[in-house]
Amino acid sequence: MSNKERISQLVNKLMTGSITKSELQELNEWYDTFEEAPLELPGKREDLQDRIYQRLQKDLHKPRVAKAKKDQWKYYMGVAASLLLMGVMAYGFMTYLNLKEGEQPEVTYLTTENPSGRFTNVKLPDGSKVRLYAESSLRYPEQFTGNTREVWLNGKAYFEVSPDTNKAFIVHSQGFYTKVLGTSFNVKSGKKIEVSLVEGRVEVGNNNLQTTGDAVVLAPGEKAVCQPKTVKISKQKLDYWSDVAWKDGVLYFENATYEEVKERLESWYGVKITESNTRSVQWNYQGKFKKASLERVLERIAYAENIEFKIEGKSVVITFKHK
Repeated sequence: MSNKERISQLVNKLMTGSITKSELQELNEWYDTFEEAPLELPGKREDLQDRIYQRLQKDLHKPRVAKAKKDQWKYYMGVAASLLLMGVMAYGFMTYLNLKEGEQPEVTYLTTENPSGRFTNVKLPDGSKVRLYAESSLRYPEQFTGNTREVWLNGKAYFEVSPDTNKAFIVHSQGFYTKVLGTSFNVKSGKKIEVSLVEGRVEVGNNNLQTTGDAVVLAPGEKAVCQPKTVKISKQKLDYWSDVAWKDGVLYFENATYEEVKERLESWYGVKITESNTRSVQWNYQGKFKKASLERVLERIAYAENIEFKIEGKSVVITFKHK
């Protein structure tokens, strides 16, 4: 049991009246030393204050059995000493809690969420920059406090982290974390999580320390592939075009099926694609487009895959031409 857990246990016993003389002395000795480390005391500060007050009142007004004068004098001196000790400790606990509350203010969190077709630049409180992909969301505190800078990602984002050797930057995504001090990298979550490192060094691991997934450290040009179901993390070589080129406005396809092309176009341009007839051949499409319009992309795809298309607002109808 840690020291903090032991103190919390003793406070609980003090409040319930089950504390022993030796335990009360142990608690008093702790109070005299007044540890610097934050202590997680049970319940809210106001509740703890009420419970201490009620405990004191109960002891003050508890009926006593008559004793010999000499014994009575010893008895009441002991009660007075105990109540004085509890009163001093109660005051000390309240002061302690107020101090700790001042050091640990309530954290306000912000969330940036993109619908399909939208890409957003987010500047974090420490100056770090994030390029947030379409259909992705990022949750982060209004101000970074403590010894870490932690954010939560759902989807895909490219991070340019401001260096701070005293505060590690940690990205949480689907049960895995990416920990850095200052670097540029891409995180993509989905059926699997991919972390692609452009520069610097990062550590990728599982948030649950009880699992068998070992953390890996990436060097520039490497990426980690995390499997949520098996908790396995493997290293692979980073591919600029498929892994990080999207942040520069590049839409890239490599041996893509029709379903993959459709999904990427819907997410990238914020449109809904439907088919007017049934496709008869398997696609294996390859293409690269930089900051191109939807019409331009569809024209290239139509030439390569023998289709026709019609764009009406946010709707696209595809017609497969059979040979």
